[in-house]
Amino acid sequence: MLKVYVHTSAIHREIPVYHHISPHIETATAHRGRLNIRQLLDSFTVAGPDGRHLVLVHRAAQMSLRDMKLVFFPNGFDPAFVRGAIIELLQALDPLHSHAEAVHTGTEWTSPFSSVWIKIAYVLFLYIRSIDVHSGNMLLGLWDNTLLKNLEDAELRAPVARKPVSDSRTIYLSRLSKPKEGPMLLSDFGEARLGPGPHPGDIMPLEYRAPETLLYVTWSYPVDVWSVGLTVRHIQRHLLPQTNTLPAQGLGPPRA
Repeated sequence: MLKVYVHTSAIHREIPVYHHISPHIETATAHRGRLNIRQLLDSFTVAGPDGRHLVLVHRAAQMSLRDMKLVFFPNGFDPAFVRGAIIELLQALDPLHSHAEAVHTGTEWTSPFSSVWIKIAYVLFLYIRSIDVHSGNMLLGLWDNTLLKNLEDAELRAPVARKPVSDSRTIYLSRLSKPKEGPMLLSDFGEARLGPGPHPGDIMPLEYRAPETLLYVTWSYPVDVWSVGLTVRHIQRHLLPQTNTLPAQGLGPPRA
């Protein structure tokens, strides 16, 4: 699976982060959470009509939690599935913090707009992306290549529709495939910070900032846990069926 950066990207933090965390994750063989971190296989650059693009090569995965809900589960996920996804997200953060000493959340946020009302709309639009650890970068992985083989066979039997838009570019219709069981993968390390910190600077939009940044003090691993809490809240409000809620006691240790 390829991740292509826009040609205007000025800073590429993701490759150095992967080069730092990969040896630590690979040697953490006893930690089950290492299977919940998306790994980088390779990278290269490619020339486009407007400039050069950085391309990251990852092992194939399925949809993000957010896209799965939009396409296949418009009425919301089963609460048991969501609990499992959150548990695996926490499992991914543990080796990232304890072995690789990296903080996933590190977005310094500024709005490009001046109007107060446009800023508010912009914050709401970017909410999912701005908290950095969110349902959009929680991908459903694959335990084997069966699903990919089925897609390959279907494409050979009946190729998808396509449309040439220039002499050098053709766009293709996506072929949907219902998700299969797989590990939840934490992805997108473009705004991660290396080292335990403490790290300075503002992160996240003001409305969703961790307490450390609201108090103008330095921050470290706990901001990732704050982001998990925001993710859980978002899932409660938007990804679960309206007739179901995710009880708070289901997310923590059992009551005494």
